[in-house]
Amino acid sequence: MKKSTERPLNLFFIEMIISLLFFSISGAVILSVFVGADKKSRAGETLESIIVFSQSVAEVYSLNGDYDETMKIVSDECGKLDDKITVTKDEEKTENAAGTFSKLTLIFTENGRKIYDFTCAAYVKNGGSDERT
Repeated sequence: MKKSTERPLNLFFIEMIISLLFFSISGAVILSVFVGADKKSRAGETLESIIVFSQSVAEVYSLNGDYDETMKIVSDECGKLDDKITVTKDEEKTENAAGTFSKLTLIFTENGRKIYDFTCAAYVKNGGSDERT
């Protein structure tokens, strides 16, 4: 008679262990999904701030055609990008009698991985004077 009372109790403990194992594995899977979603969300926010920054650079650069002046204005107005993001520039200027054509390419990288790049251009009459016609 003693064996019949022990058997259901052992089955109950085995069932509890299996249930705990199932919920532990489910929790680990859900946690990893949330961590992945958080990483994607942060990457999206970073990309959005880079695009807004790039748009501001393009707008200011199209008016003056000078990288250093553009970055000073944009940094004062929009703030700076995250410290982890590196910006590499490539600026080409072509001068002629009518004015200066400037082309700017910016490449944004994070930990050596390219995130975003864009190109904008400006044509400033009379070599960059403030005369507007």
